[in-house]
Amino acid sequence: MSTHELETHIFHCAYCFCEKELCPAKLSCPIVCCPNQCSATMHQCKVDEHLAELCPLERVACINVKYGCPVKLLRRDRGKHLSNCPASVLQCNMERMRQLLPLAQRLYLSGTTPSGCGSDHLDLCLALSDQRKWAQERCQLEARNGLLADNEPEERNDSPDNILSPVSQECVLCKQDPGSQHLHIVGAMVSSEPTKKAATTPEPFYIKHGLQLSLNTEFQVMHRPKASNSVTVRCGQLLRRDQYSDHAKSVHADVVNSMEWMLARCPMYLHGCDMMVTRVLPAKGRLLYSEWSDSLVLRHDCEPRPAVMGSKAPTLTDLPVEVLQTILTQLDSTSMLALSLVNKRLRETTQHYLLDKGMVEYRWARRSDQPNGWKQDGLRWTFAKSFEPVKQWMVRPAKELCDHLRICPYLNPVVHEERVPVLTFVLPSSL
Repeated sequence: MSTHELETHIFHCAYCFCEKELCPAKLSCPIVCCPNQCSATMHQCKVDEHLAELCPLERVACINVKYGCPVKLLRRDRGKHLSNCPASVLQCNMERMRQLLPLAQRLYLSGTTPSGCGSDHLDLCLALSDQRKWAQERCQLEARNGLLADNEPEERNDSPDNILSPVSQECVLCKQDPGSQHLHIVGAMVSSEPTKKAATTPEPFYIKHGLQLSLNTEFQVMHRPKASNSVTVRCGQLLRRDQYSDHAKSVHADVVNSMEWMLARCPMYLHGCDMMVTRVLPAKGRLLYSEWSDSLVLRHDCEPRPAVMGSKAPTLTDLPVEVLQTILTQLDSTSMLALSLVNKRLRETTQHYLLDKGMVEYRWARRSDQPNGWKQDGLRWTFAKSFEPVKQWMVRPAKELCDHLRICPYLNPVVHEERVPVLTFVLPSSL
């Protein structure tokens, strides 16, 4: 082909867009059909462009290929694939608001060691989880700004109780509780204001669990400003796009926002009673809190088979691969995540289900040439912390709570109202 013919061919390929347009006779560019049989006809010079940009039956990479999705599919199915794409990851932005305890009570709780709680106490476990997130945000804000993150009015109050005297500056108790700096005075050990002492001491329930936030959540009204003693905690769970609607309904709408109706505590729980009854629960299972994943999990009820004397109970690793794969198809994402952490064999088996139930995201690392820069350091495959949606709920009568109220030891507490001298040289007549 001469130089003139080549230039004519390039001009024809660049501006030819109609199949009925006649091609120069000296250029062999006939009308052909699509190789993938998509019923499209075009000039032969447009076949490569058609396959690369237009053909709906051409196998192409996913739209999120830059974000780690390795799936190749037909071009016409790319929009349908986005709802199940492992790289289409969303972050839950649902928020819940809780009230902070007064500053004096939080200072009292700062030196206590909290006790554990059962995994079925969902309200308490979620409150402690929100407290850890709130404390972590405070630490990050203080580390970034170099200042205290909390600017509550009670902390900015320059009252005499918050100003340490020179004598009390070396006292550890006075640093924790500035209102107790008068205790270095002999004879001032017995307080004449019992109501003030009760206000600075939290309830036994908060002391037992080391909880500095309110147990119940509150709704934030958008057109009203947030109170100064309120904290807002975001869920922040990473989910696949096809799991987001089930997570918002099963976790936030059905559980978190209905916690007071789902769980019934003893009316004397603030005084230390741990009696609790679950009034609403799934039809064939129980909702529990998983501490290692910091999320709610659904545990199905199953009857254990009686063990045969002298025989060893089989484990998952003893099952054939076909049976194990059949079991894995019935598990949710949280169960797959827990199963992948058991041993190497189960981890390799669960890797085959990452495309169907897992998600992929960037893994970031600090740049060595910049102090505050980050760079992409590979991809990270994992399973989302989401359980399967609850299709049916069961309401159980709170008969156990009614029977408990008859014998609750906290209904008639023993209150010692008589004053007892702390120092031996203080006479009882002077009290």
